[in-house]
Amino acid sequence: MPQPEDAVQWIIKKCLPRRFGIKRRVMHAWKFGTAKYVVVSFPKSGRTWLRATLTFYWAERYGLVDPPLLEYANLHYLDRRIPKIYFTHDEEPNRTPAELGRDKSRYRGKHVLFVSRDPRDVTVSLYFHRRNRDHDLEQPIYEFASGERGGLRTTVEFMNVWAAALRQIPNSLAISYEAMHAEPEETLARVLRFLGEEPDPVAIKVAFERSRFDRLQKLEREGAFASGRLTAGDTTDVDSYKVRRGKVGGFADYFDAEQQKQLNEIVRTGLSPDAARFAHPTP
Repeated sequence: MPQPEDAVQWIIKKCLPRRFGIKRRVMHAWKFGTAKYVVVSFPKSGRTWLRATLTFYWAERYGLVDPPLLEYANLHYLDRRIPKIYFTHDEEPNRTPAELGRDKSRYRGKHVLFVSRDPRDVTVSLYFHRRNRDHDLEQPIYEFASGERGGLRTTVEFMNVWAAALRQIPNSLAISYEAMHAEPEETLARVLRFLGEEPDPVAIKVAFERSRFDRLQKLEREGAFASGRLTAGDTTDVDSYKVRRGKVGGFADYFDAEQQKQLNEIVRTGLSPDAARFAHPTP
């Protein structure tokens, strides 16, 4: 069933041309401008899991029946107590560290929630996403992870840039994927308070039960969310799932001892002290 939309959003969708990415750029600029809250993360840092837990939390809290996966204002249109939230990766991830933008001044008037994850796990998850879902990557996993473009060095520098930027954003909160695993209810409660909601403990428990990884994978197999954001590339291959494994420190399963040593060194020497404080990389 179509959801109600702001008139401006309808006009952008119906009237602007697709060529040269005009429609997409205008739509994203408008969403950014009209959302109070912005979630920033490097790809594969746990954003889908956060979307799912918030979706199921608000479904339980406000009695939404089979809502779509949280996307900008779709849940806001179902219940105005739910805020508009703009999700962004901020950068094109297939860049070298030097190519990443440093100026984040446009975010200073927003409430920014930054989601981080051990950059080694991010790199492995991104590799499988690009190989099995985007189909734009064929090189071996270690070659990608240790390379200069889009691999571990890029992820580390993205975290460094944002760790510095958050100091200049008055309303900001940094959470980690690892904290969502270790202290799920406490972490979600922090996020909800940041989003202007007094947490409901019962709804939080329900949200995490419904967003267990086995359940999210089942939803992927079934194509339960109409947006297509949570849809498996190949239902027989778990490495093609949007929700793949959810394992903290799982990067180590894909590299030999010497490769792990080299990747650990990239993190040790490259990650700034500020970024390391919220990245929680495992030993």
